[in-house]
Amino acid sequence: MLRDSKPCGACQGALISILALGALSAGTGCQPLPSFLLGVGNLLGTLTHNGVSYQILTDGSGAVTQVISSNGNTFDIGADGNLSGVTTPDGTTFGFVNNPDGTITITFSNSPQFGAGQFTVNPNGGGGSPKRFDSMPLVELASLTKLSTSQTDSSSVLCNRLVPLCENLEFFLEVIFPVIRDDVVARLAARHPELPFADLAAGALVDNFVNDALNNCAGIGLLALAECE
Repeated sequence: MLRDSKPCGACQGALISILALGALSAGTGCQPLPSFLLGVGNLLGTLTHNGVSYQILTDGSGAVTQVISSNGNTFDIGADGNLSGVTTPDGTTFGFVNNPDGTITITFSNSPQFGAGQFTVNPNGGGGSPKRFDSMPLVELASLTKLSTSQTDSSSVLCNRLVPLCENLEFFLEVIFPVIRDDVVARLAARHPELPFADLAAGALVDNFVNDALNNCAGIGLLALAECE
């Protein structure tokens, strides 16, 4: 198990790097590091950060397929290492598909508030540099997320598998999703104009899973400062 705490001297020494990762919010100060415990079978391991635990599951051959949060969110990971779907605590499911033209098709279902539907959004609608899944920073992510015989200890799994995975997740959640967030919220809210504050409810729904996923990756990033070269 990776160490779950660091003396304040080490915490202060890594503060600039932590802030650069966006992993430490204002006023947090010197906090114990998260912990990561290796699992067995399809359970790659469990990360705990800010009081939330994340079970990281594989398909049996080593590829990460799912992250289950104790907050009630489940994140599905596609074969290419990208976020392919989310199930929220109220049972709403979202699916994300990157299209060849750069648009993203979003499906949702089982929502107590918004029902089911599908729409396509364009993260490049405002012009500028394209923001697409296929511009992820690690083109070899699919192979990096495979478990090799030399990557069975906590540090190797963290540094060689979970850090690259989170680079992809953070790229989507911090670069792509903010560009389309308001569009997604507006489209969800428009389905039920009779609902009071439908836009606020839709915004809370999507922000909840985004923040939860980023908390997971922030914990991995903090551990990486101490464990990875």
